[in-house]
Amino acid sequence: MIWAGDESAYEIDGEDVPEDAYYDSFYELASGFSKYLGQDYPIGDAVLDAVFTQDGTWQSAYSAFLLSMLPEDPEDDMGPAFSLYDLNGDAVPELFYSSGLYHAADVQVLTYSDGLRSLGNLGSYGEVTYFPTQKRLLSTYSGMGYTTGSYLSLGEDLGLREVLTFEDNEGAVDPQSDETPMYRLAGQQVSGEEYHAMLDGFVSGEAVGLGRGTFLTRTAALDPEAAAVGTPEEGSAAQAQLTEGFRKVLESFYYGCYLEGLDMEVVIDGNLSDNSFALYDVDGDGQEELIVLVTTTASAGMVGIVYGEDAQGEVYPELVTTPYIHVYDNGLITAEALHNHGRSESFWPYTLHTYDSRTDQYNDTASVSAWEKSFAPDGYPEEADTSGTGAVYYVDTAMDGTETEPMDEEAFAKWQRSLLGDADEIKLPMHSFTEEEIAALS
Repeated sequence: MIWAGDESAYEIDGEDVPEDAYYDSFYELASGFSKYLGQDYPIGDAVLDAVFTQDGTWQSAYSAFLLSMLPEDPEDDMGPAFSLYDLNGDAVPELFYSSGLYHAADVQVLTYSDGLRSLGNLGSYGEVTYFPTQKRLLSTYSGMGYTTGSYLSLGEDLGLREVLTFEDNEGAVDPQSDETPMYRLAGQQVSGEEYHAMLDGFVSGEAVGLGRGTFLTRTAALDPEAAAVGTPEEGSAAQAQLTEGFRKVLESFYYGCYLEGLDMEVVIDGNLSDNSFALYDVDGDGQEELIVLVTTTASAGMVGIVYGEDAQGEVYPELVTTPYIHVYDNGLITAEALHNHGRSESFWPYTLHTYDSRTDQYNDTASVSAWEKSFAPDGYPEEADTSGTGAVYYVDTAMDGTETEPMDEEAFAKWQRSLLGDADEIKLPMHSFTEEEIAALS
């Protein structure tokens, strides 16, 4: 047990220790991935059947689990999601279940072998990254300038094993001060140069995002194998090729931290390769766009950019927004806010962007937030909550930050359907920012 009292009192297992020894133990305990004990599954017949049935199949076990996790609001675009991916090549894919797509949402990794089994909880924003070449999972969490993470491998007993843990506080240190950032690899303090050199070269090749592949609906839960794409579509990465203009955008960022269309240099706080890019026709104009997502920087510098290119090869931003985007096959894009300053814990604010083919640009169409009575009961507008769900929604179409009239959940769902309709979310073929990934598409 470790314990800290006032500024001069530190204990480990009942013994007084110096401050440095205390924090060494603290960071060692704090790093790595988590495994929640006693909270893996809700108590219910479906889950009990999945866990204890010895002669079942992984399909029925996963289906039972997912059915027990169905969201109360099927229209919630921040709600639970899942992916399937066979980590160990035994023809039984692992299930990556995300409770949501917001910052604190991690991914529960489950497998099936004579019953359902949870391997652990990884990642944040409802996603964990897998590198097939090295057969390693990457779990990271960032907040308030601090970054922690683990690379993990899958053992023969289907247990997750930490290969490397890392942490730093680069984003919390004022670059104008004399304070030196803290860097740790495997619990040991190292220099910034050693830290970044290790992380930059630790993995390479294709990166697969797992957890956010398919929104959890009853249809998807009944047949998870048909609904979830376990691996990237065959040939999708090979068919996409960078134009000269797009290649220059990526290289300018990789070598100079400069992004076309931004009047500032991007200061990277973490591992450059943890940022990502994709080639995909997001606006449906028949021509691929370049999507760049920058997250390893202070919150104010995080950005998502959709680049277009004209017939003369000139590159320009079609959209500049946050990096936490959701792309739909009707051309709509929603982007989660960097911070939730609203009155809701489970609903994360977002901005809706719609594509204008006349200008080849995305327009800011609406800013969406919510108020949950359970989170902030004082002053809650009961009269607007005609459905009695305990939540109302605010849709600001003027985009001027003024308070709009609260909408009941039923009215809000109708507004969402009027725009999204039957559109499906697209899982973009993301690439990590490495020389190898850029060169592979050039």
